[in-house]
Amino acid sequence: MGSHRLTALVVLILFGSSLSLGAEAVVATPYSPDEFPRWALDLRRAEIVAIGVFPIALLASSLLYGVIRFGYQSARAGELDRDYAPWFFAPPGAPGLTDGERVGILAGAGAISITVALADHILGRRERRGQR
Repeated sequence: MGSHRLTALVVLILFGSSLSLGAEAVVATPYSPDEFPRWALDLRRAEIVAIGVFPIALLASSLLYGVIRFGYQSARAGELDRDYAPWFFAPPGAPGLTDGERVGILAGAGAISITVALADHILGRRERRGQR
């Protein structure tokens, strides 16, 4: 028990000293509009858009692949093949996705994300030209 109290005391002293040092914080100056080149700002925006779109694109590509896979396997069997129903309708013990299918879904989501970022970039350039 004694070592726990000593550890807590050391942590409190260090935490308290860091708070007192924070009182003399330096105020940062905001970036000026010409501080970064236009291409760097465009690249950063594309990165933010692509990363933001990726989770939605992953869900959409996963759902779309599940529906297409179900349709294909059902057409191949000549009847509705419930074992290949999309994951939210599949019965327990249904065959899962292979590693190749998972990679394909991830690649599809990445392609969708990059496409949306590229479309955003093109529309942004068009808008900037119209403002001049």
